[in-house]
Amino acid sequence: MLKSSCENALLTITSISKKFHANSIHEILVLNKINLCVHEEEQIYIVGANGCGKSTLLRIIAQELSPDEGKVIFSGCTCQEIAFIEQNVKANVMPDMTIYENLLASGILAHTSPWNFSNCYNKQYEKIFFDILSPFGLGLEKRLYDKVSLLSGGQQQVIVAAQILLRKPRIILLDEFTSALDKKTGPLILTALEKLKNENKSAIIAVTHDFHLIESHKQNARVIVMANGTIKDDFSECYNGKQITADFIFKDIYEN
Repeated sequence: MLKSSCENALLTITSISKKFHANSIHEILVLNKINLCVHEEEQIYIVGANGCGKSTLLRIIAQELSPDEGKVIFSGCTCQEIAFIEQNVKANVMPDMTIYENLLASGILAHTSPWNFSNCYNKQYEKIFFDILSPFGLGLEKRLYDKVSLLSGGQQQVIVAAQILLRKPRIILLDEFTSALDKKTGPLILTALEKLKNENKSAIIAVTHDFHLIESHKQNARVIVMANGTIKDDFSECYNGKQITADFIFKDIYEN
C-alpha cells in the first residue's frame, strides 16, 4: 500500500535541493525540492532517465553528500544503520582481505552476539558464513579464505549482499546493484534482502534500470519516477487500476 503520510516514517526528506558546479557557467540543478517519506518494511524503486538525480538522492540519504537546501531526518534509526551498495562494487569491499575477513568485519559492525574481536577465526563463524553464501549457488562458501580481489564483479556483489545480511541495517540503499549480476543471481539477492527487510522492519530503496526485476518483485512496493531533479510519479504495484509492468514503467519515463 502506498503510504503518503510521514507519520512514524523511518526517513523523512523535506524540500531538499542540490546543485553541482554552483555559481559557474556549468551549474546544474540536480535535485529540486524533493519530498519523500519512507516507512518500515517499504520497498521503493527509484527509476528515471540518466541524469535525473536518482543516484544523487541515494548519496544524500547515505550521508555521502549534503543537500544545499532542505532536511533529511532519520527516526528510529541512525545514519550508522544505513547500508549503501554503490554501483562501483569495489567501493563496498576490502579487496586485499579474504571473504571471511570481509564478512567478519560486517558481523562485528553489527554490534550483536556472537560477534567480537576475540577468537576471530572459529568454526561458528565459518558456519554462519557458509549458510549465508550457499543459497546463491556460486560456491563462494567454499572459498572463504580467498582474497576478494580474486573474485569477479558479480561475485563481489554477492559478498556485499552477504555483508548487509550480517549487519541487518534499518535502511538498505541499492544503486544499480544488479548491473554486474546474471539474471539468476540478481533476483536471489533481492529475495534475500526482502526477507531481511520484513524480519528486521527495514526499508529498501533501490535505484535501477532493470524494469523486469521490478515487475517480478513489485508486491507491496512503490515505484518513484524521477525527471529533471523532481519526483514525477509515485505509485504502488497497482496504479489507477493498471498493473505495474516493465512496459508501463518504460512508457511512464520515456513517452509521457
